[in-house]
Amino acid sequence: MATKVRFEDREFTPKEAAEASGVSTTLQRDWRRREILQAGSDAGWARFSLNDVIRMAVLNRCSQFGLSVKFAANWVAPIALIPVHEALEGFDDVYGGDDLPANCPTHEGIQSGRYIAAVNQLDDDAPYVARVNSIEQLDDFAEKYDASAFFVLDCQKLAAEIVRRSPHPLVHVTVTETSDDKPND
Repeated sequence: MATKVRFEDREFTPKEAAEASGVSTTLQRDWRRREILQAGSDAGWARFSLNDVIRMAVLNRCSQFGLSVKFAANWVAPIALIPVHEALEGFDDVYGGDDLPANCPTHEGIQSGRYIAAVNQLDDDAPYVARVNSIEQLDDFAEKYDASAFFVLDCQKLAAEIVRRSPHPLVHVTVTETSDDKPND
């Protein structure tokens, strides 16, 4: 017998995405119009994935601290997706449906960095963005790029905020047992 595990992210309505990310529905529409954000469509109604909600939350934090949304969309948000997903795995109620098998591969063991550090550059072609695991590494980042001020995103705290503000579960799990027997052709 083999085990097959399927993960399915929940879809968020614009209102649910606003609650989870802190980005108003008005700003979501503006970002879609400016092609900073894309939404799926269900019979003409906007729908967002968990990745979209994480991206919105990251863009919102970046813009609150003075980074350009264009810079954040191109450089910070893509780098933040994996560490935020890793952090989400540590919270109860993120997964719904079937229990995960003990040998199910997840992000566990991947060390992608708890923090995202970024220095706002006027030239978006030469960004200074890094994933780091500790405050000491943040000091190294500041020294390397001669930055007296820079933006830091704590991916664990962002994940906690998304979990706290979101409807649950965020990911639905389906586990099925399949036989290894294949019919002969």
